[in-house]
Amino acid sequence: MTSAQLQTHKPWDLTDEELRHNQYHIEKLADATEANDGEAQFYHRSQIYHDPDALMASKMLLGAQSIRDRKFNTTLADRKFGHGWLDK
Repeated sequence: MTSAQLQTHKPWDLTDEELRHNQYHIEKLADATEANDGEAQFYHRSQIYHDPDALMASKMLLGAQSIRDRKFNTTLADRKFGHGWLDK
């Protein structure tokens, strides 16, 4: 990472490995959607690193249980808002 990138990098930004992980699961989600495979769709959607601000908005609009029920990956939100943010 360059010094300019380090200055703008946030702890909740995706690493290169996380970007590859997301790309894989997004592609698999698209395949599962095309195949109308609900179980695979649910699994791959739960593996994707979701935007922390989008998760916070979902929590505010739909409630924390909605995020839990969908088993969304909250790793980035945990980094940005701190562990336990979903319960606060």
